Amino acid sequence: MPALKILLFFRRHDRIFRALLLSLLVIVMLTITVTSAWHIVRDEAGSLECRFLDVGQGDSVLLRHAEKTVLVDTGPAASGEVLCAELSRLGVVRIDLLVLTHAHEDHTGNARLLIDRLEIGCLMIASSDTSEACFTYALDAASEKDIPVRTVAAGVEVRFGNLILNVLAAGGNGLNVKENQNLSSIVLRVALYDTVLLLTGDGDAALEERLLEQYDRETLDCDLLKVAHHGSNNASSAQFLEATSPAIAVITCGKGNSFGFPHDRVLADLASCGATVYRTDLEGTLCFIIDREGIHLEERG
Repeated sequence: MPALKILLFFRRHDRIFRALLLSLLVIVMLTITVTSAWHIVRDEAGSLECRFLDVGQGDSVLLRHAEKTVLVDTGPAASGEVLCAELSRLGVVRIDLLVLTHAHEDHTGNARLLIDRLEIGCLMIASSDTSEACFTYALDAASEKDIPVRTVAAGVEVRFGNLILNVLAAGGNGLNVKENQNLSSIVLRVALYDTVLLLTGDGDAALEERLLEQYDRETLDCDLLKVAHHGSNNASSAQFLEATSPAIAVITCGKGNSFGFPHDRVLADLASCGATVYRTDLEGTLCFIIDREGIHLEERG
């Protein structure tokens, strides 16, 4: 009899139980949805977008984190409209920090153009001691618009939220750079959480050797390496690649460039150290996303 009474009770209140069950299910689903949405927003706010822009034979690297934008180099003047169109497509109207690693035209050719068209917060350089026209034009434009110009040396640190930019080299770190301005390149260590990017400008083997003398392996070790000097044989020594041990290597160079970049020796050494190589001449613009989970390729082309 007790069992029969229980059965009758459930039958009489079946609709109520089903309604309660449905309500509970809706609450659980909403909780999961809200939690997931919050997780996504939180990750996006804390992530770093790193784009190696396809500017032909030159360098331009866009970093965006915590609503701040950093542009490292501007590519050659021939790519000016392409660069501006891409920045416009991405919604970039302000560059909080514009880094010019060194004075050569393939890195600074569009600096004045960007200063004229966009809002620039600060300009970072290694030295103003140069006669390169495109570089001096950029400094003149910055002066005209009262944009702060910061000449940096090794040891300078810049922070944007959780993103840390450390200058490992600037102006040669004691090397004689008069005959080789590539050696004056700003080398940036970019760190977010446990992921490290190393942006090397056009630093040649002599600068790499100096970095190996001045820093320990923990500082130089990186997850992503912007291969120095577009994959030139004058850079990316086997010792430097072994010390940095990148999982990912990005080579920025122009398709069919007259310099023969990247060099076969560099490609072979990158393969030997186990790096996955990406090239803007073959794949176009490359976008990586860095967050608490690590680094992954978001898009290419």
